[in-house]
Amino acid sequence: MSLQRDYILRLVEQLREFLAQITRLREGGRPDDALVAIVRAQEKLFARPAAQFGALLPDAQFHMLVLGEQPEQAREKILLQADLLAETARVYEAKDQLALAQGARHYALALLGLAAARFPDSGGGSGSDSGGHGGSDRSAGSGRSDRSDRSDRSVGSVLSVSSGSNIAARAAALRRELATARPL
Repeated sequence: MSLQRDYILRLVEQLREFLAQITRLREGGRPDDALVAIVRAQEKLFARPAAQFGALLPDAQFHMLVLGEQPEQAREKILLQADLLAETARVYEAKDQLALAQGARHYALALLGLAAARFPDSGGGSGSDSGGHGGSDRSAGSGRSDRSDRSDRSVGSVLSVSSGSNIAARAAALRRELATARPL
């Protein structure tokens, strides 16, 4: 069991490095390269080609990621997928594909909602703020679409909580991004 745990921890670290690279590609004006890197990272995370998981609904992806994993590793994999989806949304937004950006954020929120139900935060988060299904992804934010105000904070909003494991904080960051995203 320790060998599997070590493998998952190495995979998680590798995927975090991938996430940083993806962010650099997006910020460097290379969104298409960032999307390719995201797919590669997801294929590593799922341990299968994108064709086998890409079209699945969030609950099916969730079950695929947690199957056979210890709770700590399963939770980490779900959080990484949510981070990858949040970055996917930022890439699509940079490409002015706003509907795809919004969809990626909603998808990440759905995964976080499933994670909150299965792996309640052990500290610092309120369970009521961690949902991702139904109407729980609505934000009470101002709805402003001021990109300059949002760009500095939101680029790392989900990634910045990645070092922790607070599902509620990740979900709140994504809801803020949705509330301040450019309208479709």
